[in-house]
Amino acid sequence: MESTVTSLPIALSGRKILVVDDDRLNLRILAGILRGEGYQLTEGDSGERALELYAEFSPDLVLLDVMMPGIDGFETCRRLKKIYGTKCAPVIFITAKSESDDVVEGLGAGGVDYLPKPFKPKEVLARIRSHLQNQALVEQQKLLNQQLSDANAAKNKFLGMAAHDLRNPLASIRGLTEFLRDGALGPLNQDQKDIVATIHDASQSMLDLVNELLDVATIEAGELKLHLEAQDLAALIGKSVVLTNMEAAKKTTVVNFAPAASGPMLVLVRHHQRCLRRSLRLRHHR
Repeated sequence: MESTVTSLPIALSGRKILVVDDDRLNLRILAGILRGEGYQLTEGDSGERALELYAEFSPDLVLLDVMMPGIDGFETCRRLKKIYGTKCAPVIFITAKSESDDVVEGLGAGGVDYLPKPFKPKEVLARIRSHLQNQALVEQQKLLNQQLSDANAAKNKFLGMAAHDLRNPLASIRGLTEFLRDGALGPLNQDQKDIVATIHDASQSMLDLVNELLDVATIEAGELKLHLEAQDLAALIGKSVVLTNMEAAKKTTVVNFAPAASGPMLVLVRHHQRCLRRSLRLRHHR
């Protein structure tokens, strides 16, 4: 069974358009076409006036005539892009010229499209609607990204709080089992020793998981502090093997490590102490 994904229509009524042309007739024609679609319009008659109106009006789209007294449309567009950068509204040039060189110059100045004179209402509305919809989609994507970032930050905060709250009780449980295992309250029979060992192993596994959750939260929050220093790689591996053999002995297994006899091999490691130990931990699987 086939399914189709459709996007909800984007409401464009109320979007603000700055129209700049030194010909009053062109301004009236464009106003008659656009106001019927519910757009908010403001008008200017020069490049200099366009720069002033842009700061006051904060348009969603700019219709900009190319040939005007003073600074032309191309230069006006360049200045808008220089001032507002990536936040600048899309600029559509109004021109009686359709030669490829003029189109290329307009795109090079930062324009996204052009409207040829004389105006064709359906073409004008279609081009403007397309660019306003694209801009609305970009705005929606930015909003969604911000919401995802906020949700991720909230998740990391929750993980950090939960891990901190769990770590102390788990450490206490592990410490009490070691206390019992060492016979501080008297000798244990074999069944009791097995139960204590099971509790100890389970609490240790949970403590490792909690520490890993803390590390993940720290890394994603960008708060992990790394230190660059020289380490003897063979010594690091040797320590890890010793710790691994303590667990492997329970399964009558031995892990052997024979470093090269050529001397210590120093490596520069940018590390976080607990993460480094965990990354070098060798796990034996029966």
